[in-house]
Amino acid sequence: QPKFNTNLEVCGVEALIRWNHPALGILTPHMFIEGAEKTGLIIPMGYWALEQACLQIQEWERSNTPFYPVAVNLSALQFENKKLFSTLEALLKKYQIQPHHLIVEITESTAMRHIDLSIRACERLRDMGIRVAIDDFGTGHSSFLYLKDLP
Repeated sequence: QPKFNTNLEVCGVEALIRWNHPALGILTPHMFIEGAEKTGLIIPMGYWALEQACLQIQEWERSNTPFYPVAVNLSALQFENKKLFSTLEALLKKYQIQPHHLIVEITESTAMRHIDLSIRACERLRDMGIRVAIDDFGTGHSSFLYLKDLP
């Protein structure tokens, strides 16, 4: 799905997960994410989405055609998971992609849930060359004062 800047110009793309259910057809995240979080499937599902994004980035980098960075949403559980960084490092190595072509998106509520943890995680992602975006900013109770603390 395309992402637009304030001038309504395409500035990136976002990988969105869908479930092609054999009986119900295409299911959107609001129809299955809660269940995936409760069962613990959200972690492998999120890593699958990251891997698919890295595979696509690899294809685009090899084609030598211009493309936009790919953003992937991370759930709060995935963002706080101890294996996040080792998984990202392994994916970057496996697909030999430029890390700045990958953007991880977290929601405002995820970023504000444990602000100190979020700051450290964002710093580590930045050090890896991966960009971070705050999704749905302004829909929660955070403040621009907190935003300035994020790297």
